[in-house]
Amino acid sequence: MRTPCSGCTAGLEPGSRYVAVCPRPWLGRTAYLENLGQALEDLVALSDLRVLFVPFHESQDPPVAARPAFAGRALSLPAVTSAPLLAAVLGGAEAVVAMRLHSGILSATVGTPAVVVDYDPKTSAFAAQTGQSEWCVSVDDLETPAGAAVLSAKLGRTLAQAGARRASLARATAPLRAEAGRTAQMAVQLAANGSVYPGGGKA
Repeated sequence: MRTPCSGCTAGLEPGSRYVAVCPRPWLGRTAYLENLGQALEDLVALSDLRVLFVPFHESQDPPVAARPAFAGRALSLPAVTSAPLLAAVLGGAEAVVAMRLHSGILSATVGTPAVVVDYDPKTSAFAAQTGQSEWCVSVDDLETPAGAAVLSAKLGRTLAQAGARRASLARATAPLRAEAGRTAQMAVQLAANGSVYPGGGKA
């Protein structure tokens, strides 16, 4: 069982196991959010896991937690402005659903496997660099009628193979772990500043 830090998952019962979710708006689309929500509903219906939404841009990130079927099994943190706290939140998760690039980077450096929602070449490149391409779901696929089932399957396999995934991730990210503190601070700073990549997208 993962051990979240004291106080970094306020609102979750002590000892709760959770999946951290870092969504983002994308091109005004909404179908992928519906399928994301459905996949997470399926998760909480079939397990004892909670869902913890971790906003990087609180005013921009789309609301997914407000779904009646969650029935107290999901909550959203306020925007995290502390790099160590952000690392602890993602490090305490069983898995991360990462649509924010820097949530994926930081979850990798703290050893938590991610299901990456791939919306841009930089997210697919990150997944490849960390050996997680198999667990990517493109935002276009997530928009299809089968999108929720595809995401559910990849998330379910990640949780079922957690030990193997963590070991594989540790090998792939060994060079990054020394930079984990700097990466955490960079992620927080980029989120706070709304940093724009050269291609025009935000992290």
